[in-house]
Amino acid sequence: MSLAGGQTKTALAVLDAEGTPVLRLPRKGDQLAIPRFGAPSTVILKPESPRRPGSTVNEAYCLRLAAAIGLPAAECGRITTPRRAAICVLCSDRCLTRSGGIQRIHQEDFAQANSLPPGQKYEHGTRPGLSLRQILETGRRLGPRSALALLDQVIFNIGEEPSDHHDDADLTRAALPAGTVQRDRDSASA
Repeated sequence: MSLAGGQTKTALAVLDAEGTPVLRLPRKGDQLAIPRFGAPSTVILKPESPRRPGSTVNEAYCLRLAAAIGLPAAECGRITTPRRAAICVLCSDRCLTRSGGIQRIHQEDFAQANSLPPGQKYEHGTRPGLSLRQILETGRRLGPRSALALLDQVIFNIGEEPSDHHDDADLTRAALPAGTVQRDRDSASA
């Protein structure tokens, strides 16, 4: 599912019972809070859309399927109330500091990696976003393992349609060119 207008969403922080931000999905006794004063969020909460019934179940299924076949995928859970359901997705671009704080990790999406201006990042009407060819061409600047990981994710994303991936957020987990964060096996085995 897309963070770019395909569905309502909000970035929140999970606080434990003592009010300390934690990097995990919410548990019993935790609270969800709006991050303030530059504090990093830790989860994205996406309520079920009345226009897309079942969207939260579908997104959770797709994320778990990706993880089950060995693709990098964000952890997720469902939150339900009597009136509405939501999917809660753990932010994949966060890490714990040595002191236990939460820090953002820089990641570039494909529009940034391909030097597209912000106005061309998303599909709008008849204006196309990145083509499959542009996404695959990005793989030429990657190491072999990262290029194969990118191809695996592209194939998976094509297979899981009709989810809309016009922000390429699901693909940013593959390593991008120098200066971006690598979060795949290339960095672990280097």
